[in-house]
Amino acid sequence: MIQISLCSVLWAAVSCDMFILLLHRLKKHVDIRAFVPLYAAVMVRMVMPLDSVRMAVISDRWVYPELYLPLIEKRDWLGGKSVVPVLCTIWAAMACALAVRYGIIYLGAVRRLQKDAVPAGGGTLVLFDRIAGKKPLSISVCVTPYIGTPYGIGVFHRRILLPAFPYSEEALSCILRHEYMHFRNHDVLFKQIIILFCMVFWWNPAVWLMKRDVEQLIELRCDAAATKGMSHAEKIGYLEAIVDVVRGQSVSDNTPYAMTRLSAADCLEERFHIVMREDSGNAHPVRNRIFLCGFALLFVLSYTVILQPSREPPENTEEGVVEYSPEDSYIIHSKDGAFWLYRANCLPVKIEMSEAYFHQEIGFIIVEEK
Repeated sequence: MIQISLCSVLWAAVSCDMFILLLHRLKKHVDIRAFVPLYAAVMVRMVMPLDSVRMAVISDRWVYPELYLPLIEKRDWLGGKSVVPVLCTIWAAMACALAVRYGIIYLGAVRRLQKDAVPAGGGTLVLFDRIAGKKPLSISVCVTPYIGTPYGIGVFHRRILLPAFPYSEEALSCILRHEYMHFRNHDVLFKQIIILFCMVFWWNPAVWLMKRDVEQLIELRCDAAATKGMSHAEKIGYLEAIVDVVRGQSVSDNTPYAMTRLSAADCLEERFHIVMREDSGNAHPVRNRIFLCGFALLFVLSYTVILQPSREPPENTEEGVVEYSPEDSYIIHSKDGAFWLYRANCLPVKIEMSEAYFHQEIGFIIVEEK
């Protein structure tokens, strides 16, 4: 039986944190084109914390019980319930508050950036059509005096916003090519998904590290795609255009995460290396394949094992008391819906559903009767 339990949610968080830290550590040594789908897999693992009776149990008797068991302990001040519902309510309330706050900021930024925006001139549009090629995406190119750096915004109504600055034709071509590649790679949509993911799992510090890494990797991937096939001189011109935009950027040019901005200066050095490196990070295809296969194996294994707390039962010398543990006992869920506890050298005992799932949370296996 596949279900979602508190143990599976916690195990999913632990697994995803390990994946994120692994990708963060190796992001400079693996092909950058692979990282977006890998981070997408991490998010899938987090939002699908599935538990199954077929999963192998990793029992921890020291650290995990001290963190887990207080969560499921029934509290008198909560009417005999655990703190899990309270924590879930706080989780949901905080996620909703972050979503509302971000929505207000995002919509305000869209209005601000598009204020008095006018369609770009004919020369800019001709240049953009040349860059887009024979199968162009539906993207509007506008000029506005209220920004200091080019932006790409919108998922359904895609727009490239240019500052009212007299760029040279070469610089303008590099800017348009860069922002067009963002839309071609669906970067704006992916960044929207990332920020939504971070708002939902706000309590996990690793997801905010992932958010920062994804922003940098998206820029690096875009630069690699935009300069693919360029000559050495053309790449130098592309980098000079980026430097000019960064220099002209106003300190107050802040934008929501889900908008692309050419002048992301926090990874400027890495962007230079990616552009000038012919292989774009793919000089070791064998190493890349080994890494991808290893990551895929770890991803699959994370669904075959689960970490659960285990605690030695206290010794009891009272007559008639039977001690049992997950190692020598299990629970049968019969076809009529009843739960039976089977213990070594004892007759089965019928227990309540709540007791059955409590036992499951602390390591007992529930077997479905066929």
